[in-house]
Amino acid sequence: MAKNRSKRYEAAKKAVDSSRKYPLAEAVKVLKGMPPAKYDMTVTLSMHLGVDPKQSDQMVRGTTPLPHGSGKSVRVLVFATGSAAEAARSAGAEHVGQLFREEHHFLALELDRTFRDRRLIGLCRSGR
Repeated sequence: MAKNRSKRYEAAKKAVDSSRKYPLAEAVKVLKGMPPAKYDMTVTLSMHLGVDPKQSDQMVRGTTPLPHGSGKSVRVLVFATGSAAEAARSAGAEHVGQLFREEHHFLALELDRTFRDRRLIGLCRSGR
């Protein structure tokens, strides 16, 4: 049974020689020359790195930062006093202080990250 393909698909298929391996710069030019889709397009990139992943010293791991971040705002609680509290506020922490645990205020917050100053280790122990 033959599949009915769109005109965009057929035009993109004609622009690429599937039996050929493209260098990166040329592959990007070919991608940019393809007809645009009506949705956000993605590209799958495959590379031959020449490493043996079974060898522990040749493992390949990494992360790629997105150009505009992840799009999610991170809510931060910082247990700090003095200059550390001021530094946290200037860095953009939403909640800064040392009494959140005692007021049970932080239990109602939906937080992504919590940090503490070394001087407040005794206040921030879990289970107390």
